[in-house]
Amino acid sequence: MTPHLLIELSYMVVANPVEFQIFIYHAQIDDLVLCYCFREIWLLSKSAFSEKKMDIHTKLMRRYKQVPEWWFTCILLVNIAATIFTCQYFKDQLQLPWWGVLLACALAIFFTLPVGVITATTNQVHIHHV
Repeated sequence: MTPHLLIELSYMVVANPVEFQIFIYHAQIDDLVLCYCFREIWLLSKSAFSEKKMDIHTKLMRRYKQVPEWWFTCILLVNIAATIFTCQYFKDQLQLPWWGVLLACALAIFFTLPVGVITATTNQVHIHHV
Protein backbone atom coordinates (compact mmCIF):
# COMPACT_ATOMS: atom_id res chain seq x y z
CA MET A 1 0.00 0.00 0.00
CA THR A 2 1.50 3.29 -1.06
CA PRO A 3 1.66 6.35 1.23
CA HIS A 4 -0.52 8.26 -1.22
CA LEU A 5 -3.24 5.62 -0.94
CA LEU A 6 -3.03 5.67 2.87
CA ILE A 7 -3.43 9.46 2.90
CA GLU A 8 -6.34 9.23 0.50
CA LEU A 9 -8.07 6.54 2.58
CA SER A 10 -7.57 8.48 5.82
CA TYR A 11 -9.01 11.61 4.16
CA MET A 12 -11.93 9.55 2.93
CA VAL A 13 -12.67 8.31 6.45
CA VAL A 14 -12.62 11.80 7.98
CA ALA A 15 -14.15 13.89 5.20
CA ASN A 16 -16.73 11.55 3.67
CA PRO A 17 -17.92 8.91 6.13
CA VAL A 18 -20.87 7.92 3.94
CA GLU A 19 -18.62 7.29 0.93
CA PHE A 20 -16.25 5.33 3.15
CA GLN A 21 -19.11 3.14 4.37
CA ILE A 22 -20.09 2.45 0.76
CA PHE A 23 -16.43 1.50 0.15
CA ILE A 24 -16.54 -0.90 3.12
CA TYR A 25 -19.80 -2.49 1.97
CA HIS A 26 -18.39 -2.99 -1.53
CA ALA A 27 -15.26 -4.53 -0.03
CA GLN A 28 -17.36 -6.93 2.03
CA ILE A 29 -19.25 -8.11 -1.04
CA ASP A 30 -16.00 -8.51 -2.98
CA ASP A 31 -14.48 -10.38 -0.06
CA LEU A 32 -17.41 -12.77 0.04
CA VAL A 33 -17.43 -13.42 -3.71
CA LEU A 34 -13.70 -13.41 -4.47
CA CYS A 35 -12.03 -14.77 -1.34
CA TYR A 36 -14.62 -17.33 -0.43
CA CYS A 37 -16.46 -19.56 -2.80
CA PHE A 38 -19.95 -18.08 -2.97
CA ARG A 39 -21.36 -21.43 -4.01
CA GLU A 40 -19.85 -23.11 -0.97
CA ILE A 41 -21.23 -20.42 1.36
CA TRP A 42 -24.65 -20.73 -0.25
CA LEU A 43 -24.65 -24.51 0.20
CA LEU A 44 -23.51 -24.21 3.81
CA SER A 45 -26.20 -21.64 4.59
CA LYS A 46 -28.83 -23.92 3.04
CA SER A 47 -27.56 -26.91 4.98
CA ALA A 48 -27.71 -24.91 8.22
CA PHE A 49 -31.49 -25.02 7.99
CA SER A 50 -31.53 -28.77 7.51
CA GLU A 51 -31.24 -31.07 10.49
CA LYS A 52 -28.28 -33.14 9.33
CA LYS A 53 -25.67 -31.99 11.85
CA MET A 54 -26.91 -31.09 15.31
CA ASP A 55 -24.51 -29.68 17.86
CA ILE A 56 -25.16 -29.76 21.59
CA HIS A 57 -26.89 -26.37 21.60
CA THR A 58 -29.31 -27.44 18.87
CA LYS A 59 -30.10 -30.63 20.79
CA LEU A 60 -30.81 -28.64 23.95
CA MET A 61 -33.00 -26.13 22.11
CA ARG A 62 -35.15 -28.96 20.70
CA ARG A 63 -36.80 -29.19 24.13
CA TYR A 64 -38.54 -25.86 23.58
CA LYS A 65 -41.44 -25.23 21.27
CA GLN A 66 -40.33 -23.43 18.11
CA VAL A 67 -41.82 -20.03 17.32
CA PRO A 68 -43.66 -20.17 13.98
CA GLU A 69 -42.25 -18.26 11.03
CA TRP A 70 -45.49 -16.35 10.46
CA TRP A 71 -44.96 -14.63 13.81
CA PHE A 72 -41.65 -13.12 12.68
CA THR A 73 -43.15 -12.19 9.31
CA CYS A 74 -46.07 -10.40 10.97
CA ILE A 75 -43.74 -8.44 13.26
CA LEU A 76 -41.57 -7.47 10.28
CA LEU A 77 -44.53 -6.31 8.19
CA VAL A 78 -46.05 -4.33 11.08
CA ASN A 79 -42.72 -2.59 11.69
CA ILE A 80 -42.25 -1.74 8.01
CA ALA A 81 -45.82 -0.42 7.80
CA ALA A 82 -45.33 1.68 10.95
CA THR A 83 -42.08 3.08 9.55
CA ILE A 84 -43.68 3.98 6.22
CA PHE A 85 -46.63 5.57 8.04
CA THR A 86 -44.27 7.59 10.25
CA CYS A 87 -42.24 8.75 7.25
CA GLN A 88 -45.41 9.80 5.42
CA TYR A 89 -47.00 11.49 8.46
CA PHE A 90 -43.84 13.43 9.41
CA LYS A 91 -42.80 14.02 5.80
CA ASP A 92 -41.49 17.56 6.39
CA GLN A 93 -39.34 16.61 9.38
CA LEU A 94 -38.00 13.24 8.24
CA GLN A 95 -37.78 13.82 4.47
CA LEU A 96 -37.64 10.09 3.77
CA PRO A 97 -40.00 8.85 1.04
CA TRP A 98 -41.78 5.51 1.33
CA TRP A 99 -39.51 3.92 -1.26
CA GLY A 100 -36.50 4.91 0.87
CA VAL A 101 -37.78 2.67 3.64
CA LEU A 102 -38.17 -0.23 1.22
CA LEU A 103 -34.69 0.44 -0.20
CA ALA A 104 -33.23 0.39 3.32
CA CYS A 105 -34.96 -2.94 4.00
CA ALA A 106 -33.65 -4.38 0.73
CA LEU A 107 -30.09 -3.27 1.52
CA ALA A 108 -30.33 -4.79 4.99
CA ILE A 109 -31.49 -8.11 3.55
CA PHE A 110 -28.78 -8.04 0.87
CA PHE A 111 -25.90 -7.35 3.31
CA THR A 112 -26.96 -9.78 6.03
CA LEU A 113 -25.14 -12.78 4.53
CA PRO A 114 -21.75 -11.14 3.73
CA VAL A 115 -21.56 -9.26 7.02
CA GLY A 116 -22.59 -12.42 8.88
CA VAL A 117 -19.94 -14.51 7.15
CA ILE A 118 -17.20 -11.97 7.87
CA THR A 119 -18.32 -11.63 11.49
CA ALA A 120 -18.45 -15.40 11.97
CA THR A 121 -15.04 -16.10 10.42
CA THR A 122 -13.08 -13.18 11.91
CA ASN A 123 -14.94 -12.72 15.22
CA GLN A 124 -14.88 -8.97 14.51
CA VAL A 125 -18.05 -6.89 14.73
CA HIS A 126 -18.01 -3.86 12.43
CA ILE A 127 -20.40 -1.18 13.58
CA HIS A 128 -21.24 1.20 10.76
CA HIS A 129 -22.45 4.61 11.84
CA VAL A 130 -24.05 5.90 8.70
